[in-house]
Amino acid sequence: MKIPHINKSLLVLLVIVISASVMFFISGYSQTKILVPSPAPSPMILISKYPCPKTGWINCMPILTEERKKLCLPEAISWYKKNCPEFKGATY
Repeated sequence: MKIPHINKSLLVLLVIVISASVMFFISGYSQTKILVPSPAPSPMILISKYPCPKTGWINCMPILTEERKKLCLPEAISWYKKNCPEFKGATY
């Protein structure tokens, strides 16, 4: 059986086209890919300035940390009265 004579440049072109087609399907480019940028993370929302006391009482006894002192300010006590239904008061 004699193989027909094929032009060398035609053979090179055929190899390139077949290789490109195989790479196209193997790499997944046969499907359209849409890239959607993800939204930037939103900053944390501060729900309240003061947490409602779990027991209904806020401990304002002496020797408080700076953070604890803020929870015993008159502004904080007013906030508790207005926003915490279980608030009973502060201990001094």
